[in-house]
Amino acid sequence: MTAECTLMLRITSRLPVGVSRFFQEELAVSLSDAGSVKAMIYAEETEPGITNSGRPMLAVSSAHSVPQPWMEILQGIEMGKWPAGFVPGTPNSFLFDFYPKEMQDFCGSAFDNLKNGVGAFFGLMRWRLHDDFSGGDHLSLGKFEWSADEMLWYTLRQVPHFSARIMPQIRLGPEIGKALDKLVKGKFKEPLGREIWHVAVNTDHRTSVILAVIAVEIEVKRLISETVPDSEWLIANLPAPPVVRLIRTYLPMIITIPTNLLPPNKLMNALDKAIKLRNTFVHGGFQTSAGWAATDDLSAQEVAKVLETCSDLLCLFDLYRGHDWAISHLSEETRRSIEGTTT
Repeated sequence: MTAECTLMLRITSRLPVGVSRFFQEELAVSLSDAGSVKAMIYAEETEPGITNSGRPMLAVSSAHSVPQPWMEILQGIEMGKWPAGFVPGTPNSFLFDFYPKEMQDFCGSAFDNLKNGVGAFFGLMRWRLHDDFSGGDHLSLGKFEWSADEMLWYTLRQVPHFSARIMPQIRLGPEIGKALDKLVKGKFKEPLGREIWHVAVNTDHRTSVILAVIAVEIEVKRLISETVPDSEWLIANLPAPPVVRLIRTYLPMIITIPTNLLPPNKLMNALDKAIKLRNTFVHGGFQTSAGWAATDDLSAQEVAKVLETCSDLLCLFDLYRGHDWAISHLSEETRRSIEGTTT
């Protein structure tokens, strides 16, 4: 039987507000009954005698019992001993890919849990200390780290969340310049629904689902109001039909949409599921019994599907507004479902 050891993991993020430490240098709060998950507020690089010096930080950490070989892999990396098969300097070769598959799955799940814990605890701080957070209401995730003793912390390297593989890369060129210039001269702004969708991408699972669905609801109503100006008051003030019915039935009646560009049934069915999930959270008083380290019983894959579904619908709405470039931003699955288009 493989020996087990304790591995500490944490996410550290810089707080968007200052922290006065006149009475207390740091604050620790246990987020689980067993104390295996905890949050700490502290400051880095403080100056003696200056109570609000240094970088104010929030760390959420968790303790895990893992196989000893996993710890040996992490410790070996810090000493320059690479996992079997990894060659430093090889393009697109990432340390994370050479961890055992079970270790990769564990790290990904642990990161999701800690990310949710950071968001939830920061939300409590922002709620309880509302006046102090004016203008500092957003927290960007920082480092994902590991430790064997809670004294020395090391970066858990090349976890996909931080991998260059998924870092957006803008391909600049004359066509992009002309496209942006056209949007500026046309006095266009990013649609409100898309702004909300971007917020949804960078928050906890439950809020992601709620905001993504709201983004679609807002944009389909805005699209209808733009197309039929006299409908704006009705859309804003009277109970509207369910959003799925608005898209499936009402939208094609007021906008000339080629049959092959109508939202595919599979996409609409996915939206219906997302709406039901959103309603569960909003109206059902959804609670998780697994504590702070849980992901609200909702996997990252499920949330990604909701975000993709809502993004595709927002792209289709842009397409109906005359922005032909929006079709290139559809997911591969939706593009394949739309007849007459190419990937």
